[in-house]
Order: sequence, then C-alpha cells, then structure tokens
Amino acid sequence: HLDLRSDAERVDVAFADPEEAMNFTEPMMADLYRSSDLYVQTSVAEGWGLPPCDAAACGTPVAVPRHSAFSALWTDDEVTFLPIVGPVFLPGAGSTPRWLPEPLGAAQVIADAFRDRQGTAARADKARDKALGWTWPVVVDDFERALVAAVARRKAKSELVVENALGGECI
Repeated sequence: HLDLRSDAERVDVAFADPEEAMNFTEPMMADLYRSSDLYVQTSVAEGWGLPPCDAAACGTPVAVPRHSAFSALWTDDEVTFLPIVGPVFLPGAGSTPRWLPEPLGAAQVIADAFRDRQGTAARADKARDKALGWTWPVVVDDFERALVAAVARRKAKSELVVENALGGECI
C-alpha cells in the first residue's frame, strides 16, 4: 500500500495545480526523486530522457518504456523496461506511429521491481553512476562525434550515388 500524500508531505512537497508545479526548484525535485521508491515514466514523447536521468542521478530506480530513445540511453542492467505495444496511431498525431507502454505488462513489471528490491537497487546504482557521468562536456563530445559520423555517412552515400551514376567512376 502506497500513501502518496504522506510521502509528499514528508519531503515538503505540496500537491499543487499544474502552474504551481512549474515553480518546483531543482532541490525540491531532487528531494522528491530521492524520496521515491521508483520513478516510472510512461511517456514515449520525452525524447531527451531528462526526467529519468535526473531521477537516476538522485539514486532513484527508474522504469521507462522500451522504445528507441530509452533503449539507446539505458540497458537492462540499469533500468526496468516497461513492455510496449505498437505501432499505434493516435488521434491528432497525424501519421506518426507511437509505441505505448502495455498497461498490464507495465503493471506487472512495476510490481516485480518492488518485489525484487535488491535487483532494483543494483540497477539504480548502475543507472546513477551512468547519469552522473553525463556531464555537459561528455554530452557535447558524444553529440559532436555523432554529427561527424552522420556527415561521413552522408558523404559516403553521396559519393556512391555519383560513382553509380558515372558507371563506376568516382569524382
């Protein structure tokens, strides 16, 4: 049984309307993360993955959908992955498919994370170490390497197109 109201009061966080929630300070958010048993993100539209990274940096175990962005950032040894279903086409989302957490499977995975406290804590330790290693210089260097690699792939593909168009000669 979880008593969210008493947990929120314990860390001096009031249940606020959405506009008041925007005034949470970083120390308030860190206290909230640290007081949590598990951070669960069901959104598949948070491409940068900052909230789970913030929770992990505070040592809070993390559960996220297993989709491309989170699968690229985290491993099974670091977070609990929620099963997803898809592609699903949502009203108002145009022709962009979405992969969404599968509710019953996600509930089971979350319950398992609470049952296996030792495994969950071990994943949280690994996730915290990774999150704390993502400093701005590291992230910028990784981003620059990704851009250089993308430009090189694009250039190689363009040269191949020119070579094929000229019958084997590359200019």
